Amino acid sequence: MKNFGEKIKKCVGGLPAFILFLIMAAYVLFIAFLLLWGLSVSLKSVAQFRASPLGFPKGEWHFENYLDAFKTFTVPLHGGRVQIGLLVQYGYSLLYALGGAFFATLVPCITAYVTAKFSFRFGKIVYAIAVIALGFPIVGALPSQLRLMSLLGLYDSFFGVWLMQASFLGVYFLIFHAAYSGTPKDIAEAAEIDGAGNFRIFLEIALPLSGKLFFTVMLIKFIGLWNDYQTPMLFLPSYPTAAYGMYYYFFDTKTTSAWPTMKIAGAILLLTPVMAIFLLFQKRLVGDLMLGGVKE
Repeated sequence: MKNFGEKIKKCVGGLPAFILFLIMAAYVLFIAFLLLWGLSVSLKSVAQFRASPLGFPKGEWHFENYLDAFKTFTVPLHGGRVQIGLLVQYGYSLLYALGGAFFATLVPCITAYVTAKFSFRFGKIVYAIAVIALGFPIVGALPSQLRLMSLLGLYDSFFGVWLMQASFLGVYFLIFHAAYSGTPKDIAEAAEIDGAGNFRIFLEIALPLSGKLFFTVMLIKFIGLWNDYQTPMLFLPSYPTAAYGMYYYFFDTKTTSAWPTMKIAGAILLLTPVMAIFLLFQKRLVGDLMLGGVKE
């Protein structure tokens, strides 16, 4: 009778996990369906799509849709006198996303280390601000940001948008804080005995220990910034990124007649670098955000 009760308890306890598994499986299947549908549409002609929007392409596969999309995936500047192509947009996206991801990871990392390893009143205030900010989204600051960037001479520059990302507010500050709070003090104390200062301890001991965590957070930030079109559109008008190019390309009237085959092909071109990054670093992206080190 006791064993039967334990089995019942085990089944009931496993029910939420089974429901969660069904939800996640349905989500994965839905995303996979969208990817396959987009790929099939990008290889169809307009007539094939109108005849069968959901079916796979029959007969000839129209790979020329990608070539046409590559040629028309442009953003005009200076009244249309200059056309920025997709390869240049990739370069601007790389600069924007890589620099922004680095600053967006470095600042919360340093702030979390200082507040976790040094006991002072202001550190507790910083931690409280980070926690409170998670529940109160900052809205309505865009006009003041544009004004401030113009006054500082940082508008329409990569360094300016990198500095915009240099904020400790966000959940990754708490992750870094928890990671540094759990690391032993013995290593830092031994380094202090050998004459190492606080900056050297952070640079040569704490930062290497959190290297995997730093890289994972930076990778997640990079993907988010790669897909960001609003910030480059407002703050980098002379340097259109691929995400902004996709936004412009989607509403471009020149390719309306080829909708959706060419525009889906353009979306696949934008998605390809992110998919390559995901396939290369999927273990880091789907793994736990943890800090390696020596346990006490």
